[in-house]
Amino acid sequence: MTDAPRILFAGGCHLHGFPVGAEHSLSRVALRTIGHPCAETPEILAYINLRSGAALAEACRERKTDYLVLQIGHYETMPRFEKILRWQKKPGPGSSRLASSGSGASQTATWNTVPDLQFRPTLRQRLVDARRIVLAQVFRAVGLGRRVFDPAAVANELEALLTALDPMPLKGILLLSPFSCPDSLTRSCRRSVVQIFAQTARRHGCIYLNTFTLLDHCTTPQEYLAQFADPCHLSRWGHARIGQMIGEALRHILETGKARKRTTVGSSITTALH
Repeated sequence: MTDAPRILFAGGCHLHGFPVGAEHSLSRVALRTIGHPCAETPEILAYINLRSGAALAEACRERKTDYLVLQIGHYETMPRFEKILRWQKKPGPGSSRLASSGSGASQTATWNTVPDLQFRPTLRQRLVDARRIVLAQVFRAVGLGRRVFDPAAVANELEALLTALDPMPLKGILLLSPFSCPDSLTRSCRRSVVQIFAQTARRHGCIYLNTFTLLDHCTTPQEYLAQFADPCHLSRWGHARIGQMIGEALRHILETGKARKRTTVGSSITTALH
Protein backbone atom coordinates (compact mmCIF):
# COMPACT_ATOMS: atom_id res chain seq x y z
CA MET A 1 0.00 0.00 0.00
CA THR A 2 1.58 3.23 -1.14
CA ASP A 3 -0.62 5.33 1.15
CA ALA A 4 0.25 3.34 4.28
CA PRO A 5 1.41 5.61 7.12
CA ARG A 6 5.13 5.58 7.79
CA ILE A 7 5.63 4.69 11.45
CA LEU A 8 9.11 4.85 12.95
CA PHE A 9 9.97 3.36 16.35
CA ALA A 10 13.01 4.89 18.04
CA GLY A 11 14.51 3.89 21.34
CA GLY A 12 16.25 1.01 23.05
CA CYS A 13 16.50 -2.76 22.97
CA HIS A 14 12.85 -3.26 23.96
CA LEU A 15 11.84 -2.25 20.44
CA HIS A 16 13.63 -5.35 19.15
CA GLY A 17 11.94 -7.55 21.76
CA PHE A 18 14.91 -8.08 24.03
CA PRO A 19 15.10 -10.62 25.60
CA VAL A 20 11.92 -12.45 24.51
CA GLY A 21 12.37 -12.25 20.73
CA ALA A 22 11.46 -9.87 17.93
CA GLU A 23 8.12 -11.52 17.20
CA HIS A 24 6.97 -10.65 20.73
CA SER A 25 8.37 -7.09 20.74
CA LEU A 26 6.18 -4.20 21.79
CA SER A 27 6.70 -2.64 18.35
CA ARG A 28 5.27 -5.65 16.53
CA VAL A 29 2.43 -5.97 19.04
CA ALA A 30 1.60 -2.29 18.42
CA LEU A 31 1.54 -2.70 14.63
CA ARG A 32 -0.56 -5.85 14.85
CA THR A 33 -2.99 -3.98 17.11
CA ILE A 34 -3.59 -1.32 14.46
CA GLY A 35 -3.41 -3.77 11.53
CA HIS A 36 -0.48 -1.98 9.94
CA PRO A 37 0.34 -3.52 6.52
CA CYS A 38 4.03 -3.78 7.48
CA ALA A 39 3.38 -5.35 10.86
CA GLU A 40 6.04 -7.99 10.38
CA THR A 41 8.82 -5.54 9.49
CA PRO A 42 8.58 -2.42 11.67
CA GLU A 43 10.96 0.43 10.97
CA ILE A 44 13.22 0.75 14.01
CA LEU A 45 16.03 3.05 15.06
CA ALA A 46 17.66 1.35 18.00
CA TYR A 47 19.85 2.58 20.84
CA ILE A 48 19.26 6.29 20.46
CA ASN A 49 19.72 8.59 23.43
CA LEU A 50 18.53 12.02 24.43
CA ARG A 51 21.53 13.65 22.78
CA SER A 52 20.58 12.32 19.33
CA GLY A 53 18.14 15.08 18.37
CA ALA A 54 19.81 16.13 15.12
CA ALA A 55 20.44 12.54 14.02
CA LEU A 56 16.87 11.50 14.82
CA ALA A 57 15.44 14.48 12.94
CA GLU A 58 17.56 13.61 9.91
CA ALA A 59 16.43 9.98 10.10
CA CYS A 60 12.79 11.08 10.15
CA ARG A 61 13.42 13.32 7.16
CA GLU A 62 15.13 10.56 5.17
CA ARG A 63 12.35 8.08 5.88
CA LYS A 64 9.55 10.62 5.34
CA THR A 65 8.16 9.55 8.71
CA ASP A 66 4.51 10.29 9.51
CA TYR A 67 4.35 9.03 13.09
CA LEU A 68 7.26 8.67 15.50
CA VAL A 69 7.11 6.43 18.57
CA LEU A 70 9.80 7.38 21.12
CA GLN A 71 10.75 4.91 23.85
CA ILE A 72 13.73 6.63 25.46
CA GLY A 73 14.88 8.56 28.47
CA HIS A 74 15.65 6.18 31.29
CA TYR A 75 18.98 5.12 29.82
CA GLU A 76 20.50 8.56 29.87
CA THR A 77 22.22 8.70 33.25
CA MET A 78 22.24 4.97 33.86
CA PRO A 79 25.86 4.32 32.74
CA ARG A 80 27.21 6.53 35.52
CA PHE A 81 24.58 5.13 37.87
CA GLU A 82 25.65 1.56 37.09
CA LYS A 83 29.36 2.29 37.34
CA ILE A 84 29.07 3.88 40.76
CA LEU A 85 26.86 1.20 42.23
CA ARG A 86 28.52 -1.70 40.40
CA TRP A 87 25.38 -3.00 38.80
CA GLN A 88 25.39 -3.71 35.09
CA LYS A 89 22.15 -4.24 33.23
CA LYS A 90 22.10 -7.03 30.67
CA PRO A 91 23.46 -5.50 27.43
CA GLY A 92 21.29 -5.21 24.37
CA PRO A 93 22.19 -6.26 20.84
CA GLY A 94 24.44 -3.46 19.66
CA SER A 95 26.15 -0.26 20.67
CA SER A 96 24.70 2.76 22.44
CA ARG A 97 24.91 4.86 19.28
CA LEU A 98 22.12 5.66 16.86
CA ALA A 99 21.68 2.55 14.72
CA SER A 100 19.12 1.53 12.15
CA SER A 101 17.56 -1.87 11.70
CA GLY A 102 16.44 -0.99 8.20
CA SER A 103 12.98 -2.22 7.33
CA GLY A 104 13.10 -5.51 9.14
CA ALA A 105 13.92 -7.24 12.38
CA SER A 106 16.35 -9.66 10.76
CA GLN A 107 19.22 -7.95 12.54
CA THR A 108 17.69 -8.33 15.97
CA ALA A 109 18.39 -12.00 16.68
CA THR A 110 21.82 -11.43 18.19
CA TRP A 111 20.99 -12.84 21.62
CA ASN A 112 19.41 -16.02 22.91
CA THR A 113 15.69 -15.32 23.04
CA VAL A 114 13.53 -16.92 25.72
CA PRO A 115 9.88 -16.01 24.98
CA ASP A 116 8.50 -17.31 28.28
CA LEU A 117 11.27 -15.92 30.47
CA GLN A 118 9.91 -14.69 33.82
CA PHE A 119 11.78 -12.77 36.50
CA ARG A 120 12.00 -14.54 39.86
CA PRO A 121 14.24 -12.60 42.26
CA THR A 122 16.70 -14.69 44.25
CA LEU A 123 17.93 -13.96 47.75
CA ARG A 124 21.26 -12.79 46.31
CA GLN A 125 19.50 -10.37 43.98
CA ARG A 126 17.49 -8.97 46.87
CA LEU A 127 20.67 -8.44 48.90
CA VAL A 128 22.39 -6.69 45.99
CA ASP A 129 19.32 -4.51 45.52
CA ALA A 130 19.34 -3.56 49.21
CA ARG A 131 23.06 -2.73 49.05
CA ARG A 132 22.57 -0.42 46.11
CA ILE A 133 19.70 1.39 47.81
CA VAL A 134 21.85 2.01 50.88
CA LEU A 135 24.75 3.26 48.75
CA ALA A 136 22.45 5.61 46.84
CA GLN A 137 21.06 7.01 50.08
CA VAL A 138 24.59 7.63 51.31
CA PHE A 139 25.45 9.49 48.10
CA ARG A 140 22.35 11.63 48.47
CA ALA A 141 23.00 12.29 52.16
CA VAL A 142 26.45 13.72 51.42
CA GLY A 143 25.15 15.84 48.54
CA LEU A 144 26.28 13.63 45.67
CA GLY A 145 22.85 12.47 44.57
CA ARG A 146 23.36 13.82 41.06
CA ARG A 147 26.27 11.42 40.61
CA VAL A 148 23.71 8.63 40.89
CA PHE A 149 20.85 10.11 38.89
CA ASP A 150 20.07 13.68 37.82
CA PRO A 151 16.43 14.34 36.81
CA ALA A 152 17.31 17.90 35.80
CA ALA A 153 19.81 16.62 33.24
CA VAL A 154 17.16 14.28 31.80
CA ALA A 155 14.69 17.18 31.61
CA ASN A 156 17.14 19.41 29.75
CA GLU A 157 18.14 16.73 27.28
CA LEU A 158 14.55 15.65 26.61
CA GLU A 159 13.62 19.27 25.95
CA ALA A 160 16.52 19.63 23.51
CA LEU A 161 15.58 16.41 21.71
CA LEU A 162 11.95 17.37 21.15
CA THR A 163 12.99 20.89 20.18
CA ALA A 164 15.13 19.37 17.43
CA LEU A 165 12.04 17.50 16.18
CA ASP A 166 9.73 20.54 16.26
CA PRO A 167 10.53 21.68 12.69
CA MET A 168 9.84 18.22 11.26
CA PRO A 169 6.56 17.76 9.34
CA LEU A 170 5.53 14.83 11.52
CA LYS A 171 1.84 14.10 11.88
CA GLY A 172 2.35 12.88 15.42
CA ILE A 173 4.90 11.92 18.06
CA LEU A 174 4.07 9.34 20.71
CA LEU A 175 6.37 9.75 23.71
CA LEU A 176 6.51 6.84 26.15
CA SER A 177 7.32 7.40 29.79
CA PRO A 178 10.16 5.44 31.37
CA PHE A 179 9.18 1.88 32.25
CA SER A 180 8.66 0.68 35.79
CA CYS A 181 10.86 -2.29 36.72
CA PRO A 182 11.48 -4.70 39.62
CA ASP A 183 14.88 -3.19 40.44
CA SER A 184 13.92 -0.87 43.31
CA LEU A 185 16.54 1.82 42.87
CA THR A 186 16.17 2.01 39.11
CA ARG A 187 12.39 2.17 39.49
CA SER A 188 12.75 5.06 41.93
CA CYS A 189 14.97 6.98 39.50
CA ARG A 190 12.58 6.40 36.60
CA ARG A 191 9.57 7.40 38.69
CA SER A 192 11.27 10.73 39.45
CA VAL A 193 11.17 11.73 35.75
CA VAL A 194 7.68 10.50 34.81
CA GLN A 195 6.15 13.93 35.32
CA ILE A 196 9.06 15.54 33.49
CA PHE A 197 8.20 13.44 30.44
CA ALA A 198 4.50 14.30 30.75
CA GLN A 199 5.11 18.05 31.02
CA THR A 200 7.66 18.11 28.18
CA ALA A 201 5.31 16.13 25.94
CA ARG A 202 2.52 18.66 26.53
CA ARG A 203 4.79 21.59 25.69
CA HIS A 204 5.72 20.03 22.36
CA GLY A 205 2.29 18.73 21.41
CA CYS A 206 3.27 15.06 21.72
CA ILE A 207 0.95 12.26 22.71
CA TYR A 208 2.18 11.04 26.07
CA LEU A 209 1.75 7.41 27.11
CA ASN A 210 2.24 6.73 30.81
CA THR A 211 3.70 3.24 30.59
CA PHE A 212 5.09 3.49 34.12
CA THR A 213 1.61 3.64 35.65
CA LEU A 214 0.36 0.92 33.31
CA LEU A 215 3.07 -1.49 34.48
CA ASP A 216 2.67 -0.50 38.13
CA HIS A 217 -1.10 -1.07 38.06
CA CYS A 218 -1.22 -4.69 39.29
CA THR A 219 -3.24 -6.37 42.00
CA THR A 220 -0.47 -8.61 43.39
CA PRO A 221 3.34 -8.62 43.51
CA GLN A 222 3.30 -11.83 41.46
CA GLU A 223 1.28 -10.15 38.73
CA TYR A 224 3.72 -7.23 38.70
CA LEU A 225 6.80 -9.46 38.41
CA ALA A 226 5.19 -11.49 35.61
CA GLN A 227 5.61 -8.42 33.36
CA PHE A 228 9.41 -8.66 33.51
CA ALA A 229 12.07 -11.04 32.25
CA ASP A 230 14.84 -9.65 34.48
CA PRO A 231 15.26 -6.68 36.88
CA CYS A 232 15.08 -4.11 34.05
CA HIS A 233 13.56 -5.72 30.94
CA LEU A 234 10.03 -6.67 29.98
CA SER A 235 8.73 -10.22 29.66
CA ARG A 236 6.53 -11.37 26.80
CA TRP A 237 3.46 -10.23 28.74
CA GLY A 238 5.06 -6.88 29.53
CA HIS A 239 5.81 -6.32 25.85
CA ALA A 240 2.21 -7.26 25.03
CA ARG A 241 0.76 -4.74 27.50
CA ILE A 242 2.95 -1.86 26.33
CA GLY A 243 2.55 -2.77 22.67
CA GLN A 244 -1.22 -2.84 22.92
CA MET A 245 -1.20 0.57 24.61
CA ILE A 246 0.89 2.02 21.77
CA GLY A 247 -1.22 0.30 19.13
CA GLU A 248 -4.48 1.63 20.55
CA ALA A 249 -3.06 5.16 20.59
CA LEU A 250 -1.82 4.85 17.00
CA ARG A 251 -5.13 3.39 15.83
CA HIS A 252 -7.00 6.26 17.46
CA ILE A 253 -4.95 8.96 15.78
CA LEU A 254 -4.98 7.17 12.42
CA GLU A 255 -8.78 6.87 12.53
CA THR A 256 -9.44 10.40 13.75
CA GLY A 257 -6.53 12.29 12.20
CA LYS A 258 -6.20 14.27 15.44
CA ALA A 259 -2.54 13.93 16.22
CA ARG A 260 -0.86 16.92 14.66
CA LYS A 261 1.77 18.56 16.77
CA ARG A 262 0.96 21.43 19.09
CA THR A 263 -2.48 20.15 19.99
CA THR A 264 -3.86 19.00 23.33
CA VAL A 265 -5.27 15.73 22.05
CA GLY A 266 -2.49 13.74 23.70
CA SER A 267 -3.83 14.08 27.22
CA SER A 268 -7.30 12.88 26.25
CA ILE A 269 -5.88 9.87 24.41
CA THR A 270 -3.75 8.94 27.39
CA THR A 271 -6.73 9.23 29.72
CA ALA A 272 -8.81 7.00 27.46
CA LEU A 273 -6.09 4.35 27.38
CA HIS A 274 -5.89 4.25 31.13
